Amino acid sequence: MVKEHVRAIMNEGLSQTINMCVTSLNINRDEAQGVLDWVSRSDSAAEVFVTETDGDITGFLVLEWLGTRWNRIVEIGLIAVIPKYRRSFAAN
Repeated sequence: MVKEHVRAIMNEGLSQTINMCVTSLNINRDEAQGVLDWVSRSDSAAEVFVTETDGDITGFLVLEWLGTRWNRIVEIGLIAVIPKYRRSFAAN
């Protein structure tokens, strides 16, 4: 049985997420590393969430919080899913 879930990214998922940026989004490795390093800083206005299937990261989403106080909105910065898992995730 395939077990899927979504969680905030931790350091152990960073290299898999960078590889996904390079292969799925054609972003060069240094740029992907820079974006994910910025997001992982405590003072950034962004978060990364990953989907995991059977313990492997199969997709990710970067959310950027724009604005201040009451007028904050969220924007999707980057999003990628390994082709094999596209259109197959269903939340439990």
